[in-house]
Amino acid sequence: MGEVDHRKVCIRLKERLPPTFIERIERRVGQDLEEALREKPEQLLTTILQDIHLYYIRPFEIALELSEYLKSVHNISQFSLALSEGFDFPLSEKIDEAHKIVKTFYEMSEKLGFEKAFTRKTEKWWTRG
Repeated sequence: MGEVDHRKVCIRLKERLPPTFIERIERRVGQDLEEALREKPEQLLTTILQDIHLYYIRPFEIALELSEYLKSVHNISQFSLALSEGFDFPLSEKIDEAHKIVKTFYEMSEKLGFEKAFTRKTEKWWTRG
């Protein structure tokens, strides 16, 4: 695989993310996005991926873990989760969609060379002794 152009990836992600997300990234890196693109694109990409993971991917991972827990421990398979105000996620109906979202993020992270920074948990928290 060739060298990843962090600038191009950041620009593509910027086009797809809401302005409030970009503003949060700018505050975290302490620079305007354009400055950070010129001066430290790899750090900027790392920060963007960290926030995508925290605000978008991790809630789906938690929902999937909860789904697996409810099925295996309590035999419950039909439920919805309120992921944010006004946004109920009928997990029992959309479990494949949630799996796809999570899987795509980890595949993208690996292709960009960030597989060590973002690893999926495999341990089930409810089975720990």
